Amino acid sequence: MMVGGAVLGMFGVPLPPVEAGIALSVLVLGTCIALRFEAPVWIASFIVACFAIFHGYGTARSSHRQPISRLQHRIRACDRPVARYGHWSGILQ
Repeated sequence: MMVGGAVLGMFGVPLPPVEAGIALSVLVLGTCIALRFEAPVWIASFIVACFAIFHGYGTARSSHRQPISRLQHRIRACDRPVARYGHWSGILQ
């Protein structure tokens, strides 16, 4: 779903306010984790898929607007291993 959102962002398809969708995803998913809410798999998958569209769209739109500086390259280089660790630690639990 995130790739689908990125494709929409690359082609400039208009979406509702993306920043609000991303902020809402952090708020909703963070609250669910903090409260140890256990939804059925299909509901959790639907919620994550909806928010993934906003994250992919925002990433694609921001990366095509401006050239990337050396600092941003370094930040992205450090961010990838951290994200991988987070994903794998969640999978292996």
